[in-house]
Amino acid sequence: MGRWIRLFTEGDATQRDLLGGKGANLAEMTRLGLPIPPGFTVTTEACLEYLRHDGRIPEGLWEEVEYGIRYIEGRMGRRFGDAGKPLLLSVRSGAAASMPGMMDTILNIGLNDETATGLGTLMGERFALDAHRRLIQMFGKVVLGAPSDKFDDALSGARLALGVKSDHELTPVALRRLIDHFREILQAQDAALPDDPREQVREAILAVFRSFNTERAISYRQMHGLSESMGTAANVQAMVFGNMGSDSATGVAFTRDPNTGAPGLFGEFPLLTPTWTTDPAERTELNVRDSDATLIVAPCNLHSPGTELTATLALRHGKPCRVTHGSDPSEVARWLEAIGPGVRLNVAGPRASEWAEGYETCRALLNAVLTPT
Repeated sequence: MGRWIRLFTEGDATQRDLLGGKGANLAEMTRLGLPIPPGFTVTTEACLEYLRHDGRIPEGLWEEVEYGIRYIEGRMGRRFGDAGKPLLLSVRSGAAASMPGMMDTILNIGLNDETATGLGTLMGERFALDAHRRLIQMFGKVVLGAPSDKFDDALSGARLALGVKSDHELTPVALRRLIDHFREILQAQDAALPDDPREQVREAILAVFRSFNTERAISYRQMHGLSESMGTAANVQAMVFGNMGSDSATGVAFTRDPNTGAPGLFGEFPLLTPTWTTDPAERTELNVRDSDATLIVAPCNLHSPGTELTATLALRHGKPCRVTHGSDPSEVARWLEAIGPGVRLNVAGPRASEWAEGYETCRALLNAVLTPT
C-alpha cells in the first residue's frame, strides 16, 4: 500500500473521501469477487497535493504509478508499451461526490504506431486504427487542449468523403488518413500525442487532476453546494472494449431493478455504434445534434442537471424540444405531427438513479403515442 495510490484490492466502499466514489466502488466490487478489470486509484490526496503546490508532482508519485502498472501487467498477462501484446489503460476521474460530465476521461492509453500494429495483429486492423484515432482525439482535447470541433469536423469530413453515415463504416484506409489529419490538428497547436506510453499515462493523470479546477467543474460544485477541498481521484484500469462487434456492448447494470427495487441483476445496453467520447455531456450533445427533435420526459418536481443540459443544447442547436411529464400522450402526438413525418427523435430524461419510474413512464408514453389507434 503506497502513499499516493491504492490497488483496487486494497480499498473498500468506506473510503470515498480518499478513493473518490468511483474508486471506492471499484475496490468494493473487487473485494466482493466481481470480475472487475484490474487497476489502481491515484488518491484524492495526490490530487490536492498537486493542486496546492501549483502543479508540482508529489514526491514518489510516478514510482507508485509504475508499481501499479506492473501489477496490472501481471494480472492481464500483457506489457504496457509492448509492440507484440500491448496492454492498454484508461484513466478516469472520480470525486467523492458525483459530478457527472464535469471532469475528464482518456481511453486507449498506450497506443502509438508500433503498439497499434501489434493490437491490429491481435484484434484486427480496423479496430486498432479506430482505437488509435480515439486516443488521439481524446488526448488532444482533454490533455493538450485542442479544439474539439476541429476533430469533429475532420471526422464528419471523412464520412462525407467516403459516402457513409456512421463512424464504424470508415475503412482502414480512411482511418489512417484521419489519424494523419488529427495529428495535423495537434501540430497546428504545437502539440502532439507522446509516443511513450508511460508519458501518456502520466499526462492523463495530471489532466484529470487539473479537470477538478475547470470552470464547469467549479460552477457545478457551487451550484450543488459541494466542497472545493475534496479533490478528485484518478482511476487507472486495464481497458476492456464494448465496440468489438455485435457480441459486445457497453451499458449499465444494477444489483436491483431500479423500477421496482426487487433484488437481482438488472442491466441495459444499446446495440448502437459507440461515440468517440465517454463524456456524458458530449454524448448528450451528439444525441441532440444528430436527431431531428428531442423529447424530454421528466417529473415536474425533479431538478436534474443532465435534463437541463439537454434542453439547453436543443436550444443551442436550433432543434425542436418538448418537455413532458408523461401523462398526456395526445400532447406529444400533436407536437410530433407538427414537426412532420420521419422524425429522428432523441428521447431524454433523468437517469434511473434520479427517477426510478422513468423507464416505465417513458415506455408507456411512447407506446401510447406510437401505437396506431
